[in-house]
Amino acid sequence: MSYLSIELVSVDAAPPPADATVLQPGQPFPSPAGLHDLDLLSASLVADEALTIPDSGGKNVVLITDGAANVGRPGGEAVVLLAGEAASFSGKLEVSGAANDSGEAQNVSFVVGMIGPEVPPPAGIAETPAPTAVTTETPAATTATAETPAPTAETTVAGSPAVAAGQGTITVQVYSCPPGMTAETVAAAACAPTVEDFDIIISGENLQTPLTLADATADGSSFTWSGLPDGDYLIAEAVLPAGATTYILSARDTRGDPDTGYQLTLDEENRELGVRIYNFSP
Repeated sequence: MSYLSIELVSVDAAPPPADATVLQPGQPFPSPAGLHDLDLLSASLVADEALTIPDSGGKNVVLITDGAANVGRPGGEAVVLLAGEAASFSGKLEVSGAANDSGEAQNVSFVVGMIGPEVPPPAGIAETPAPTAVTTETPAATTATAETPAPTAETTVAGSPAVAAGQGTITVQVYSCPPGMTAETVAAAACAPTVEDFDIIISGENLQTPLTLADATADGSSFTWSGLPDGDYLIAEAVLPAGATTYILSARDTRGDPDTGYQLTLDEENRELGVRIYNFSP
């Protein structure tokens, strides 16, 4: 048996269990002082429906459980999240079904983890400031099954490497999905990380020559290209894992397709880009 979870942990929390797969760790943020409700909301939307999530004053985690969704500020740029993917946001949000390859909006189901309003402490318990906390913002499979990827050693850390002004990083994780799964039916939790038999090309107008996997720093199933100047980049999987015939790339504010590659932008607001590539086989 396996399930997805969203976890809020302190910066000094123990690593996740050995049989857990951390799909997407989050960045640390200061937790509000006092005692607060932790709320979990769920919703299912049919095509062309949208749901507005009010500003709670804190970080909210959106986890897609079925379909694919556009998530972002009302009237602003939206992030596309696939089933099994999660991301954290602040402020007012709008969620709707993302378009499929035919341009038609999909049905989508999702949950939202929210830090709710402050509540009074129970009688006899002194109120103390809450420690700094960090969300894993991650679907975690706590027990491995035949359909669950082998565990990867990823833990949430309190802080990120320093990045030079005008430079950023792109980190890519590559997954192989079960045979028969497609871009329309992808469920991220069922896809296993892979580290062999593929290659990635990153090209950009600010690069003298395109970068490949040989130029990246490997950390388990993650591959990172550092010191990249701000600008537009095109990412393509030049060599697919054995048996795979196509792929999709999932990242914030991306556009493109498997044939031409996917375009991302490094700028002052996006200096650390996380990318996930899902490979499909017949």
